[in-house]
Amino acid sequence: MLKIYLEGSELKTLIEKASCTMLKKVTMSILGCVILKSENRKLYASCTTMESWLEVNTDYFTSVSDGEIAINSEDFKVITRMTGTVEITEVEENIIVKNGKKTITLHKYNVSDFPNTPTEETTEKLRYTESELLETINNLSVFCDVNENNKMMNVINFNIEESRAEALDGHRIGLKRIDDTETLCSDGNLMIHIMAVTDLKKALNKKSNNIVTIAEGEKYIVITGKNFTYYQRKMQGECFRVSQMLNMDYDFSCNVDAEKALEHFKYYTDNVIAKADRKPILLKIGNDKVITYGRNTRFETSDEMEIKDFFGKELTIGFDPYFLVDALKIADSEEISVKGANPKAPIFITAEKYSFLVLPVNIRSDAMEKYMEKVNVE
Repeated sequence: MLKIYLEGSELKTLIEKASCTMLKKVTMSILGCVILKSENRKLYASCTTMESWLEVNTDYFTSVSDGEIAINSEDFKVITRMTGTVEITEVEENIIVKNGKKTITLHKYNVSDFPNTPTEETTEKLRYTESELLETINNLSVFCDVNENNKMMNVINFNIEESRAEALDGHRIGLKRIDDTETLCSDGNLMIHIMAVTDLKKALNKKSNNIVTIAEGEKYIVITGKNFTYYQRKMQGECFRVSQMLNMDYDFSCNVDAEKALEHFKYYTDNVIAKADRKPILLKIGNDKVITYGRNTRFETSDEMEIKDFFGKELTIGFDPYFLVDALKIADSEEISVKGANPKAPIFITAEKYSFLVLPVNIRSDAMEKYMEKVNVE
């Protein structure tokens, strides 16, 4: 029978880390619970959707007797608002929670109905700091497709052999280099579903340099940190071969100030092109500048931006400005390199660790002529 003491703030942190957004994805009552377990001088809190499991732990508590109980999500508000010392005691038919003069009696669930956390042999493949892993999955998830019909686009693929993490949604590709210090093996792929971004939102600390390992078993991908373990059921299927999409000949190249480019294209997303409409803007790329043009039902606008080290053919090409902004927000260098081939081919944007492939918007020739008239006048 469980009996423990801990601070209310520690209980709140433990429950919030374990549940995060997981409990919003389940319907069975027992799966709508966080399991608290005292064992081996640690207090564990775990939660599952049957596709993923998250278990966090703390040793900032006092155990009178070990045990295991389930706390339903509907009771979280009651017990996570407590301050000072909280006493949790399991009795024959209920769970008794005491905090100062307050006593709360909770329903006691049959913990044996709760699915066991997976256990299997795994091989460690990657090693990150918490902050670096959180940044990586947060940034690359933007380039994934959330449509469940495209399962291979719901993942961030850690391509160890090619030393990069990859994400794509059919319109663009986001890439991040995997450094030698982050690899624990020389080949293979680890496909992590983007639900890990929300599942680990509270468990990963963006300021922490604690080491996190990513391992692979027969059925699960396992992410292990200082005080948490996350299991995600492995995706079945083969990820897209991104290398084939990156191998192309380029007819022009130039360098651009990343901050100025972000400011330039954000003008269009913030003021001209509604996200729901996703109308393209036109880019006329020349020797020393890019002239841009966009319009909506109320007005039209054009602007220009300086570029450096232009080489190759001039061209005019259409893009969804939101895709350009998504890439430039993440670009991790002051100056980016841009390469392209023709109005129907993607452009390749390179920063420091990050790089991006963005497909253009196909504009009919008659519409292009009208656009060009506007751009040339400007």
